[in-house]
Amino acid sequence: MAKYMELNPSLCKDKHIITLGSGTGLDAIALHLLGARVRATDINIPLLVENSQNNMSTSNPFPIQVSRLNWGDPLEKEVQDEMPYDAIIACDCVYYPHLIERFLCSIKLLAAGSTTTSSSSPLILITTQKHFGQVYDDFLERANKLFTIDEIPRTEHHKDFNSPEITMIKL
Repeated sequence: MAKYMELNPSLCKDKHIITLGSGTGLDAIALHLLGARVRATDINIPLLVENSQNNMSTSNPFPIQVSRLNWGDPLEKEVQDEMPYDAIIACDCVYYPHLIERFLCSIKLLAAGSTTTSSSSPLILITTQKHFGQVYDDFLERANKLFTIDEIPRTEHHKDFNSPEITMIKL
């Protein structure tokens, strides 16, 4: 995802982006270094906070903001207050079948709150591993009921960071 965004700087430079399931913060840090204003979220945030603080760029005037987000729960006030978002990004978040509905619920809430007059909906970009098999198929089936799904062609991925097991989709 980071290399895809690096190849497509207009998708992140000076954009307001929220990341879901940020984990250690690598996605948020990469987006921040590429010039985005980032709100990173995860259910467990201590390491995310530490890594975000330790990897700030002096060339980006917006520090990475971190919030706790338990998928499917109401959005935290600071997450709501920053809406609308230009993009919703999730990397490696589709692996537990019992979380698919909650994950999609959070995406739907964020997308609904990020619709603006200048843009009908935010970019929703998800990267995941296809080897999760049935979980991946179930996710696609459920997501297709809520969104139009477009797989990003492999030819648009970075040539050195490209695997048939990894897929990127836009909702």
